[in-house]
Amino acid sequence: MQKKKRNYKGWALLVIVVAVIIFYWPPSPEGRVQNIFDQFADGDKALVLQTIDQEKVAKFYQYAKEHNLPTPTVTLDSKEVGPNVQVTASLTTKGDDKHTGKMLFVFDKIGIKWSLVDVKTVDGFAEPTT
Repeated sequence: MQKKKRNYKGWALLVIVVAVIIFYWPPSPEGRVQNIFDQFADGDKALVLQTIDQEKVAKFYQYAKEHNLPTPTVTLDSKEVGPNVQVTASLTTKGDDKHTGKMLFVFDKIGIKWSLVDVKTVDGFAEPTT
């Protein structure tokens, strides 16, 4: 009887440890970039970005608002470049007039976490050419 009780305690401890690891595991660079854009789309300005980087992302949403466009759709593409991972975010508005822009997020891996090193606007939103 004592052996079964220990077995349950061991399984319970294992489940707790696995749950903690999954909950606290740092997100991938793509996940972090998606979270940034999700927060902006929801109007949440409490971001982990530096102020200058927040302004770069905010410009895309301000442009869409000023031109009465729908919220931009974000498509992510990532590639490894040396020790860094570069995530390109392509923003596109839906509708007849598709406005597009691109941003580049550069991450560096420190331990098991990805640190955001740089945010660049590759192509700002522009009105489509006819």
